[in-house]
Amino acid sequence: MLSYIVLIFVVISAILMGIFPIFFKQWNSVNIAPNYGTIGNCIKEIYNELFPLWTGPLVHGPKGYLSKEFWSEAFKYGHYSKIFGLIDGYLVTGIVTGILGYLIWILSLKFGEVGILFSITSLQFIATGILGYSYLKERLSIWQVLGMILIIMGVALIAPQI
Repeated sequence: MLSYIVLIFVVISAILMGIFPIFFKQWNSVNIAPNYGTIGNCIKEIYNELFPLWTGPLVHGPKGYLSKEFWSEAFKYGHYSKIFGLIDGYLVTGIVTGILGYLIWILSLKFGEVGILFSITSLQFIATGILGYSYLKERLSIWQVLGMILIIMGVALIAPQI
């Protein structure tokens, strides 16, 4: 009975780990691409805005990190509005599903063999492929579908060993 519960938890973990890339891709297309082009440009722009703020006390000695002026300036919302503007439901959902998937995976390792359980997590490729096809309207090649069928067959052979 415990082995079937572990199997269910590993499958849930694989599905959650397969879902979170979908949310990140959607987040990228909604928030990053229209405003910055690439994630690299986004990071550069935020870095160029915040770097002078946080390195200023090193350059300008009298206004150090312990000064009241620095702390009042450092935590003004205006300096971080670009970062807060990037946080939305896609990002939060992606982070939450990824963390839940990995936590369930780590907890399930306590009750099963790593070699067997790790093989079952290959189902995350299937979850990502199916959700990408249905939600993001991505195309699946015949090789990807064949790969998914082979993964399902392999998991079906391994699952009874739990």
